[in-house]
Amino acid sequence: MSKNDSLNHAIHNKEACEYLSKEPKFSDWVITTAFYSALHFIDYKIFPLDLKLSKYPVNFTTFNGYYDFYSKNKEGKINQHKARADLVESLFPIIAPQFNKLKDLCHNARYVNYKFDYDIAKNAKQCLEKIEKFCTANNLKKY
Repeated sequence: MSKNDSLNHAIHNKEACEYLSKEPKFSDWVITTAFYSALHFIDYKIFPLDLKLSKYPVNFTTFNGYYDFYSKNKEGKINQHKARADLVESLFPIIAPQFNKLKDLCHNARYVNYKFDYDIAKNAKQCLEKIEKFCTANNLKKY
């Protein structure tokens, strides 16, 4: 996925989140679309990513390339959401709490219980807004 594709996907998911938030009975989907929007805003901000690993610089153009490398060089199995969360925590600790909150809420909404209070969905949207602002701010230098 190209940088522009990541941004467009993030905006598309955010629009779905906004649309779904008009009806409190879809709080689980507000949370889910907020998380996936945040995920794509983060990919937009991070990639391409240059890392110096051992003695050699490595360029990752997409998260999938990063994850392939990361999962092969990490002990134990790690899923993509955890790998991305680890990357956010190391590069952008200022938005890591919001991203982790969205990740956990989304997991619960998808696999544990879809019934969420509307206030939690509104809080998920606030987390997304902070992530979007951070990832798209023109005055912030890309890491």
